[in-house]
Amino acid sequence: MSDDCLFEVCTSVNSCTKQTTFGTGMWLGSGQNFTVVDSPGFGDSDQEDDLLIQEMMSVLKNSVGYTHSILLLLNGQQTRFTESLQSMLKQMSSIFGEQWWDFLTVGVSFWSYDPTEIEKRNITCTYYPQSCKDEAWFQREMNSQFQEKFHVTKNFSYVFTDAWSQTFPHKLDQVEQDHWQEETQAFWDIITSEENEFEFKTIDDILQENRDMKQQIKWLNDVITNNISDLAAAVTQNDVAIVQNSNAVERNGGDINSLNSQITDVQM
Repeated sequence: MSDDCLFEVCTSVNSCTKQTTFGTGMWLGSGQNFTVVDSPGFGDSDQEDDLLIQEMMSVLKNSVGYTHSILLLLNGQQTRFTESLQSMLKQMSSIFGEQWWDFLTVGVSFWSYDPTEIEKRNITCTYYPQSCKDEAWFQREMNSQFQEKFHVTKNFSYVFTDAWSQTFPHKLDQVEQDHWQEETQAFWDIITSEENEFEFKTIDDILQENRDMKQQIKWLNDVITNNISDLAAAVTQNDVAIVQNSNAVERNGGDINSLNSQITDVQM
């Protein structure tokens, strides 16, 4: 990796990113300016997931504010969600709401586009389709995991961005570079085609929204209760008026009968 890399890269088992960081730069070094946020890796042996999630949420809310796209980076060599990853995704769903899934794109790392690896996948899929593990297979497997564990119905978009293709000697392989350009362009198209913004919120924001919603519901209940009371009173008044009118109609009927009798007597 280059010395001026915005985010630290390490080769140890644990993530060397212990804080959520962000920066602004040009897309692929020469394109349009954009802001990218790098969150810590979850599920490391440090057992710091809860603290890392709280710190990440604080940075996203207070420093970043919103996004047009969320990239969930998965290891292409694994097709099962770890417990820590599931916990993190569930917490984010609880805090951000179900809407956040609409902004999610899945990035796949450790998916080599070395010509030899491509040929191996192609041969397997051609002659042993039951053992085929190509891009389409990975997407089906992961979409199934999302739907089973998080009850989402959508099929996510995937970009197979293998960062190792940007290291030596992979940079000398034109096939790997072509795939890198193709996959990163696909992700850029996803980002720039999204017209809506996703606003980040913290747990405190959600709790405050809940309190506000409860107050609004109480106000609406009071309005409805008062309206029902007013309607009940109006119905009672109408019932009384109906009775009074009925009595008046009966009296008027009696008076009419009496007058009819008098008219009959005069005529006779």
